[in-house]
Amino acid sequence: MELEKAKDRGVSSILDQEGFKDHSASRLKRALLLLREHGVLEIVNRVRKQGLKASISFIGRNIRHSIAANASKRFDRALGVDTAGSLQLEYLTIESPNASHGTEAVSTSSKSFDWMLKNLPGPLSDYTFVDIGCGKGRTLLLSRGYGFYRAIGVEFALELVEIAQRNLVTINRDFPGGASVVHRDASLFDYPRGPLVVYLYNPFGPEVMGQVIQNLATHLSSCADDCYVIYGSSNAATLTWFEPLLAETDLFEQCPTQPMPLFWDAVRTIHYCVYRRKKDTQASHMQRASTSNPE
Repeated sequence: MELEKAKDRGVSSILDQEGFKDHSASRLKRALLLLREHGVLEIVNRVRKQGLKASISFIGRNIRHSIAANASKRFDRALGVDTAGSLQLEYLTIESPNASHGTEAVSTSSKSFDWMLKNLPGPLSDYTFVDIGCGKGRTLLLSRGYGFYRAIGVEFALELVEIAQRNLVTINRDFPGGASVVHRDASLFDYPRGPLVVYLYNPFGPEVMGQVIQNLATHLSSCADDCYVIYGSSNAATLTWFEPLLAETDLFEQCPTQPMPLFWDAVRTIHYCVYRRKKDTQASHMQRASTSNPE
């Protein structure tokens, strides 16, 4: 329906719609346009209406958005890729009953990602990095610097999958097992065998997250593989429902972490948690396997 509306407006591609553009990058231009159209007096009136403190806070947020947007563009230019943007799912092609539960697609900043990944002890050469809701695949590009065996992105929006696949062409050789993107609903993803690092940057709400966690728990119940889960969000409140969902599996224990500082290449500070599979669940699985398959 949205694509038909776009065509009616003469838009050649769904990616050209207003909702798919990176609004952060245009904040300064919109501010200048407001000043040109309404003059300084209108700006003063708005400051009076909102209050000086609220107005200063608003200006600060917009400056952060602009700085982060420019950092994303510099990252893309340096690698010849397309990962920037704040993308609305309503304008994308998604054939999933969970489409309404997805969140805005925003890439993790480089420095934020590095801060979270430093919580993992090395070496990671046997681990597969899995980004659930990978968007354009920036974390897959970033993960090549941590020695993973391979990297897999899971994404249910067709346009984002196609962009991510193009982005990965130049780095696929950097992983012994390759880098790839799977076009699939995250709740139905088939995890590969071997140690895992599962990354989630607030890709959807608790309705779908419960399904995703149960799917991961089912996979782990069939093997003794090690597994880390990293969850991050700019909204600290989401951790209050994510952590209990993961705890219900009784498979993970929380790893100690340090609060993330404010990075210049991020729009907001990320609140995050890191979990690792409990050693006793691995040992009990290996014991069951040896009992059921005696030599």
